[in-house]
Amino acid sequence: MEPFRYRNFGSLATIGRASAVADFGPVRFGGYAAWLAWLFIHLMKMVVFENRLLVLVQEGR
Repeated sequence: MEPFRYRNFGSLATIGRASAVADFGPVRFGGYAAWLAWLFIHLMKMVVFENRLLVLVQEGR
């Protein structure tokens, strides 16, 4: 087994419905585009497809 190695890919935070902030090192942005990035990354990190679909439906309301 490989030893654990922390890798910082950046930060994302939602601040309301369809609004977020993103910080990926030299790239920073906010608003709807950051919220879409948060939603996409959040969904892709989920293991089970059913959970992805459930979150997508709940966030879309």
